[in-house]
Amino acid sequence: MEANHFHILRKQLMPYLRSYGLLFFVQQFLSTLLVMMHFGIFGLYLGGPTQMQIFGYDDPPKNASFSNEWAGLIGQNFNEFRMAPWAVFAPVICFFIVILIVNMMKKEIEENITGIQGVKKKVMKKKEIPLPHEIKTARAFEFVERVES
Repeated sequence: MEANHFHILRKQLMPYLRSYGLLFFVQQFLSTLLVMMHFGIFGLYLGGPTQMQIFGYDDPPKNASFSNEWAGLIGQNFNEFRMAPWAVFAPVICFFIVILIVNMMKKEIEENITGIQGVKKKVMKKKEIPLPHEIKTARAFEFVERVES
């Protein structure tokens, strides 16, 4: 009884790849976002650099991102941080929001794979209130071992 390659792939390999393949994809996507941000700061742009001039403002023209992605916007405006901080902060904040969301997705996938439940609800026990005839008063106090003299 020999199984063919398709059967082995479908029954043995695919269940493993479904769970860990998605986790691997999310981890690599997160790493790619971080590397793109670092490349943008160093002036290495996705799609290559182009010379850009804003209505005669920049003389000589500065390098800019050809595709205008977030990392390129961070890199091309990094030197003008003091004049226009919003030009750097807007893509940085967007990057951090996306990274935060992807990190949360990664954490949930990891917990799902390992079987750990993230947030457990606290079960509040009802506090038992004694009935009036069950309340002991100071006069009803008795010693455990009574010593008679």
